[in-house]
Amino acid sequence: MPSRRIRGAIAILLSALVFASCGTKKSADRVLTQEDGGCFDQLGDRVSRFFDGRIDDAEWNATFDCVNDQITFFKKYVRGSVPEGYDRSDIGAMVRKFLITKTPVSDQFIASIFDIKSSVFGGSAKVITEKEIDQFLVLSEVLRKETSAVLPTLRAKHRSPTSTNLLALSDRVSEFGTNVSRYLRTLRGSADVRKESFLPFVREILAMHGGDPTLVDKYGDFVRNLKALVVGGSAEVIESKAWPVLVEQGAAFGGLLFAYRDMEDRYFQPGDEDQFELELARRAEIAVQKVIRLHGAGIPLGLFDPVIDTVPWSELTPAKRSAIKTDLSAIVSRALKGGDPERLTPAAVETAMGLVDSGMRLQVQLKRIYSNLGEDPDEIGFESEARKYLFSAAGSEQQRDDVSTLIEIAKTYEGLFPEGSNQMLFTREMRGIRTRNDLIRMEWFRIAVQHLFSVYATGPKAPSGRRVAQQSDLIDLTKDFLEVLQEWKLSNPKMTPEDMATKRFREANLFMPVS
Repeated sequence: MPSRRIRGAIAILLSALVFASCGTKKSADRVLTQEDGGCFDQLGDRVSRFFDGRIDDAEWNATFDCVNDQITFFKKYVRGSVPEGYDRSDIGAMVRKFLITKTPVSDQFIASIFDIKSSVFGGSAKVITEKEIDQFLVLSEVLRKETSAVLPTLRAKHRSPTSTNLLALSDRVSEFGTNVSRYLRTLRGSADVRKESFLPFVREILAMHGGDPTLVDKYGDFVRNLKALVVGGSAEVIESKAWPVLVEQGAAFGGLLFAYRDMEDRYFQPGDEDQFELELARRAEIAVQKVIRLHGAGIPLGLFDPVIDTVPWSELTPAKRSAIKTDLSAIVSRALKGGDPERLTPAAVETAMGLVDSGMRLQVQLKRIYSNLGEDPDEIGFESEARKYLFSAAGSEQQRDDVSTLIEIAKTYEGLFPEGSNQMLFTREMRGIRTRNDLIRMEWFRIAVQHLFSVYATGPKAPSGRRVAQQSDLIDLTKDFLEVLQEWKLSNPKMTPEDMATKRFREANLFMPVS
């Protein structure tokens, strides 16, 4: 379930960053008696209710009060076993006696705490100094402030998951990542954390808090490869310099995922859901462009190969994964106008977002127009309702242009797709109908074809100013998408690109009214 995975990831993040700085209760005698167990014994439940917007400020702050009080007590009354500070046996005793009292804690888990400490704060992976403990306390307060600032948006989402509240939540989670990342950049981490240390730590954290440790085996390789794609470096380690970027970018994309996951149809009017998804897509483009800037001129396409190989979608067979990797360079560099066959560039992302933006805007207006139409209006009925909508809705110039475009589409293309079907229906009756399903498909087809003509067409210019396509252009297009077309059963695997292009070109020439 997505929510459990997300909450588990947050529990891991909080644990990884503040583990050595947490305890139990407020006074020394209560710490010694341990009446209510360790501080982290209830972390999983609290994180779950935190993201549901069902925890009050006092209970959430109690977690951080515990951090401050217990670590202060520990530092004041416990002398380290080594001159520099506390070794693994010291911290292990504290964790088992004060932090996690209801489940076993392995020696590997304690060793991983030291590895993470060294990577985030610096210093030795065998000792925690008093100065590093003070740094833990500062980080704990940063997390208290930033997580508490997210709570009001989580509560608003819990009460009413409208687009306004969901977008506010996404933005606030992103801001959380930016602010925590800003603090992490002031630290002096000095070591990398290898997967052999971090993955067992994650498994144990999940088990402690009621999660599913097998998620590490299912998603671990994908997440590690995604980490290398986002921040660079190796998929085998988390570099010390990677922590701020991981937190910032993880929060940016995580906020978008939270918002998308929690939207409910009953809170949306016709077209509002598409408008909401468009707003998320625009924010996603900003986040992706930030990642691209981290790589300089663009993200090397080779970094996508292991991500494609390990993405946990059962629908992607090995052959389909191979097809995507084979065609990716041509699609990104030429079809998306990226310009560089070796990298995902800002231009390619901007092109893709431009196509999505155009299509979603038209889809929003279509659904709003059809909210007052029957399922099967004819061309005249659709145009009448569209013009009524155009003059009654106080929209921008862009919205008016979009509605005018839809009227043009309804006039240009005859009806093909019945409502609720992806099968074309070639009948006289269907030709005169303009179903919502048909117009949505036609507007996306129109956007895609116009874009492909702008990329591949090399013939003379038509009166419209656009170049016409030649058979050789269709051959180039087919070659760029060949493996994907074949693996998705959209072309005959026994035919060459030239054969397929010739056949499709002849069909278009014979059957298109304006051929």
